[in-house]
Amino acid sequence: MKTRVVVFIVLVLALSACSNSSNSSVSVATPHSVELSVQLRIIGEYKGIPQGLTSDGHYSLGSADAQSVLYDYSDFLCSTCRGYVANTEPQLIEKYVKAGKIRIEFRDILDFGEGSLRASEAAACAGDQGKFWQMHDLLYERQADVSRTGSDGTALAALMLQFSVQIEGLDQARFATCVNERQMMQQVQANDAKRRDEGVTLRPTFEIGELRIFGPQSFEQMSKAIDQMLASLQ
Repeated sequence: MKTRVVVFIVLVLALSACSNSSNSSVSVATPHSVELSVQLRIIGEYKGIPQGLTSDGHYSLGSADAQSVLYDYSDFLCSTCRGYVANTEPQLIEKYVKAGKIRIEFRDILDFGEGSLRASEAAACAGDQGKFWQMHDLLYERQADVSRTGSDGTALAALMLQFSVQIEGLDQARFATCVNERQMMQQVQANDAKRRDEGVTLRPTFEIGELRIFGPQSFEQMSKAIDQMLASLQ
């Protein structure tokens, strides 16, 4: 069995807002702004970047031939995950994904009830048309709207349909059928069950090589970990 190095670089906010677990070995990172400019990202950022689906049901961003994979375990209703998406992820995409150095794979966490489940289903339904990452960004941008909708499944489904019209090139009828018929529910629930079996409990959690990192990281922290991992491949 491989030995995984576990790094506790956890933002205190991550423990209070996005986790039911605690650990005494905590290094405090500096919080970053969580303001999003998602619409600009949807228009241009993902053009020309391969989007795929792994054989075990996870959506990916980046070349299938990338040197390594960054696994991102996140919940669409986790506020600190939202901060990571706003501040760190765009820089990682620009520096590493577009250059073919890493591929990002999203791993579903469903810790906030029906809202988390419906959001992940919607992302997967968009992913079925090659638009997972566009919906991913919209869900984080509109996170507060999803949270306010509560556990009303009908209202949540209607909200997902409202989001979908903002994604260029998405077949709305096909997306609506996918959402209303819950076609992706079993897939995302299976993904969530798998991460539990793997011992992932904090949101967000990242894996790169044999390194597991907990909590929303700055670009500098993530870049250091990625660079060290890539250097080890040489």
